[in-house]
Amino acid sequence: MKRLVFVAWARLSRRTRDLARALGAGLLFLRDRPPYIRAWRETARALEEARPDAVVVQLPQGPLLLRVATLAGRLGFRVVADVHTGFLVYSSPAGLLLNRPFRGLLRRADLVLAHNEPEARLLGRAGLPGERVLVVYDPLPRPPARLERPALDLGDGGYILVPASWAPDEPLELVARGFLASGAPGGYRLVVTGDPGRRPGLHRRLRRLARESRGSIVLTGFLPEPQYAWLLSHAAAVVAATTREYTMLSAAWEAVAYRKPLLASATGTLREVLGPGYPCLFPPTVEGVAEAIDRCLSGGPGVAEAVEETLERLRRMSTGSLERLARILERL
Repeated sequence: MKRLVFVAWARLSRRTRDLARALGAGLLFLRDRPPYIRAWRETARALEEARPDAVVVQLPQGPLLLRVATLAGRLGFRVVADVHTGFLVYSSPAGLLLNRPFRGLLRRADLVLAHNEPEARLLGRAGLPGERVLVVYDPLPRPPARLERPALDLGDGGYILVPASWAPDEPLELVARGFLASGAPGGYRLVVTGDPGRRPGLHRRLRRLARESRGSIVLTGFLPEPQYAWLLSHAAAVVAATTREYTMLSAAWEAVAYRKPLLASATGTLREVLGPGYPCLFPPTVEGVAEAIDRCLSGGPGVAEAVEETLERLRRMSTGSLERLARILERL
């Protein structure tokens, strides 16, 4: 079996962690900040020591692709680029500067991984030949061996879970206001997870909404994995909310893994992946979110069946793409 190493700088995505685990690969994660001097040096040292057959880079960051590409010729390994949305679509000047100059290096990769078909088409428009691009959906997360109920007031009814990274593309306030405008607060709570440190202003607004809602909205902060998994396993539904195209959020795959109804933003990407007739898509309006929540939780004619069929189709997409990736990596 070939020796495979995943490399990530600055921030480790759940996808990278789960892919490395599923493929039995090594994982090198280096916390560093621009200009990435320590990460640049440590990447060379670690790969010289490991001598892998192939290296998978988590993109962004662009300088990581440059570093691995320059090492590949000397160390003799293949380069696989796993292209996260931020490498292609920029929401800040920093993202543009740290990634756009390095996009041409994708042509030096032996294989480029896209997260969904729309992103694969975007890579094609950037000049990458289709035979070098492979769509690989996220592996389904495995529940930890032990679940632990968090010390939260979840009330006596059910709850809708919003797994949040608090990234700029997550419309958390829209989801919260849509929830309050729906019929759900009478029997459900909205539970928003994650460390809000990236968006303190949004956190203040959501805390105010939580107070005004008299406990209908619960902000958990960061949770250990056993507690987070407990929330997933007991949720009535899971929300995947984004304003960014070409993005397939981890929350969607968590809903698939735990067989929970998925409430999702009606971006072009999610509409294509889930299907235009999927009943739990919501447009970016308070009224649209409220209607999707009511429709998805109602158990109306055909809703449960459509949700179950979609979850099963996504499960097959995930496992099938991972099997294809494993076969291709063995042939690289």
